[in-house]
Amino acid sequence: MKRLLLCVFLPLSLASIACDRDDDDVDSERAAQEEEAAEARPGFAHSPVDKLCALVSCSDEQRSQLAAAMPAPAKRQRGDKAERTAADTTLAAALRSEGFSARALESWRSAAHDGKGPGPDAAMIVRVHDILDAGQRDTLADVLEAKGPGALLGHGKGGKHHKGDKAHKNGDKKADGSRGKGGKAERFAAELCETIACHDGQAQAIAAALADGKGARERTTDADAAFAEAFRGEGLAAGTVTSYLATLEAAHDKESAARDAAIVKIHGLLDAEQRGALADEIAEQGLRALMPERGHHGRGDRKHRKAPAAA
Repeated sequence: MKRLLLCVFLPLSLASIACDRDDDDVDSERAAQEEEAAEARPGFAHSPVDKLCALVSCSDEQRSQLAAAMPAPAKRQRGDKAERTAADTTLAAALRSEGFSARALESWRSAAHDGKGPGPDAAMIVRVHDILDAGQRDTLADVLEAKGPGALLGHGKGGKHHKGDKAHKNGDKKADGSRGKGGKAERFAAELCETIACHDGQAQAIAAALADGKGARERTTDADAAFAEAFRGEGLAAGTVTSYLATLEAAHDKESAARDAAIVKIHGLLDAEQRGALADEIAEQGLRALMPERGHHGRGDRKHRKAPAAA
């Protein structure tokens, strides 16, 4: 639930569209491992060139060309600390009320962050395509077809994926690239219920609402496959890239609306005391306090939070 809340509240950008596959596939343990790897090699975790070259085995010349074509993404602008604190307080107040709506989520995003984060553009993707050779394009296209648009930013470590090989190391990955909703929704609901003390079947109702909210988050499999095939070719038209990116953004907007609706529905399932417990965490620590333990962007392990009472 905590990861879902961050996905719901944080601003949605095209870059995060490309990372959605990792959001589903990377658990807390892997996140910690990636943080350790980033510390061992400063800058790696934030360099799209390093990620891409790790995937397709670039030459030194290609690495230099890609560095010029793929500058490190600019940090998403955030409001100052006072503005973010005020946004957290306002959102917490909305959560406590009986009239919570999706508009409160939209207002929080606008207040806490200055617009959408930067994402890949068509010209950049065409330049990357032209730098890679046929074998490298095939490798990237295979990952794109198997795992989604994260391949465009160098995601998809773990080797080449071949056509028809959609298997995932986690058993709940479906053949079409989507994932089962029920198990993850139930786990999220269980985490939330630890905070708000659910009762009278609330956990099941919350899990159902979460599953409905996740239902719109399906892989754009046909679009991924069509674009992967175009990417394999010698020439890649900017119009083809633009159309694909528009498809991804439209799907992401639909996902965002579904997640907002799920949170509003969950709010309606809670009593005043439960709404207050959830709001208190946001008001006191901000939404980062709701990150899974050892997550990428959290405020450290849960060891820094209140310890459970001794048995």
